[in-house]
Amino acid sequence: MLKGLVCPYISHFQNLEQPVRLLQAPNPNIYIVIGFGEACSLKSQVISEKLTSFLVDVKTFPMITEHSGRQCFILIPLPPWSGYQVLGGRLLDFTEKVIPLTDIWGRKVDFLMEQLSEQSSWPDRFSILDHFLMEKFAQSQYEVRPEIYWAWQQLESKGGRLSIRKIAKKIGWSDRHFSKCFQQHIGVTPKLAARHIRFYATLKLLRMAHEDSLSAIALSSGYSDQSHFTREFHSFSGWSPKTYRNAHGAGLAGISGCILTASQR
Repeated sequence: MLKGLVCPYISHFQNLEQPVRLLQAPNPNIYIVIGFGEACSLKSQVISEKLTSFLVDVKTFPMITEHSGRQCFILIPLPPWSGYQVLGGRLLDFTEKVIPLTDIWGRKVDFLMEQLSEQSSWPDRFSILDHFLMEKFAQSQYEVRPEIYWAWQQLESKGGRLSIRKIAKKIGWSDRHFSKCFQQHIGVTPKLAARHIRFYATLKLLRMAHEDSLSAIALSSGYSDQSHFTREFHSFSGWSPKTYRNAHGAGLAGISGCILTASQR
């Protein structure tokens, strides 16, 4: 019943003997994080929070996460248009923010956490989450306009490399009306969403295409040249493509938060 509305859940358990500080790249999706145990410190240019269970809405800036080395949580990715429904149309209120789940769903989150904590297996926890989210979608009075859903699917399938004006024209809307409706349902303008999707697609390409030059990756991703690619990459992540590739190739479990400072020197 949740197929197409929610991406596969991700369970994570980590028990290290030292503190962990990781850099989290911007992602076009919304993330619900349900933690068990210790809180996680979240820091960015506009955020400074210490939370256990929270929602990370559409963001276009890097974020540092820090914890003691022991973490256990469930990650629930949501496409932005799906988030619009389950969050009751409040996407614009949450964009570029990290929100405690209790601020969204109140005491129901406490009851959910009690249920999840009582379970001994991940499948049982996932089943409880299925029922919780299905209830939220069923109760929602907000539906995404089919034109916006179609536009998002087009942008995502093409890696953000589409003319926003042509999309609006194909739908039959003016540029202004399309931009306004898109932002209401997705949280950001279509132009920014396209840039965001293209950046994230390029991150995955950098991880896989180890032998390709940065200029080749820039062109295949739709950037006009390597300089344009570098500017966009730094705008979203705070570091250069070369720094990211070197850090990811170092065999780290994640990208060390230290490279953000190093890349800005």
